[in-house]
Amino acid sequence: MAGRAGEEIIFGDVTTYGSGAAGSDLAVATAIASDLELKTGFGELGLIYIQDLADSSNPLSPAAASIRRRIEAALARASALLLDNVAELECGNTGAATRVRGTPPGLKLIN
Repeated sequence: MAGRAGEEIIFGDVTTYGSGAAGSDLAVATAIASDLELKTGFGELGLIYIQDLADSSNPLSPAAASIRRRIEAALARASALLLDNVAELECGNTGAATRVRGTPPGLKLIN
């Protein structure tokens, strides 16, 4: 969600890459959150595995709300981290992640 958060901070809006395209931050975050909710037992629904969303026993409404909360929380965390380091974000320094407060030690950037 950092790409979307960065677009919102720098441009005041998001592009389709940060919002709705298949490879967007939002699409990737939704897939991860969906798997956590529906396939791993780590979601608010508890110990459950749903392979096929067309399954009639699928409790999609509660899962969708939980997935949305996960994504909103991830966006808030990304925004906070970027705002704490906005000078690096604004200069577009791709090597900045090794110096950014809150970045895990040993993080390697992939360009």
